[in-house]
Amino acid sequence: MRAAAQTLGDPLDPNVALGPLVDTAALERVKAMIARGREEAELVVGGNQSGEEGCFMEPTVFLNPKPDAQILRDEVFGPVSVVVTFRTEQEAIDLANDTEFGLMAGVFTRDLNRALRVSAKIDSGVVGVNCVTVVSISSPSPKELNETKQGGLIDTLPDELAGSLRRQETIRIRQRDGRIRE
Repeated sequence: MRAAAQTLGDPLDPNVALGPLVDTAALERVKAMIARGREEAELVVGGNQSGEEGCFMEPTVFLNPKPDAQILRDEVFGPVSVVVTFRTEQEAIDLANDTEFGLMAGVFTRDLNRALRVSAKIDSGVVGVNCVTVVSISSPSPKELNETKQGGLIDTLPDELAGSLRRQETIRIRQRDGRIRE
């Protein structure tokens, strides 16, 4: 995260890790959520605006927020990660499913059997194994997979176009060579 904070800038530059937020309103919203997050979780790194010009925020990580914390329950739409620790596989699955959202989830493990078992139990349109990846237009809407989840792009497509994409779940796996397979 500290390295990413050193390469903020123009997102069209291939050497830049993180671009700005879309506008000042988005910057102020993210800053307010981070300020509240400081009261609801342990701030591990980041949490500050970067520079005086532009809408740049440092990559920010919070650890073990309160169960009802805004940074855990609401989409931040900024460079903020929230880490919640767990003791058992079932607790991790329960934590992953305890959200109204479900566009993307990630499972990190060396055990492929565990990855596939856990991925199958997470209510999400896309599950990345050992990666968090970009969601494509063909990724299923969580609402189509589970009527209680929000998010996704398929909801915005006409029914005749979206029909063939519904009721799918995508699992993407990062291989040892770094390539991602779907």
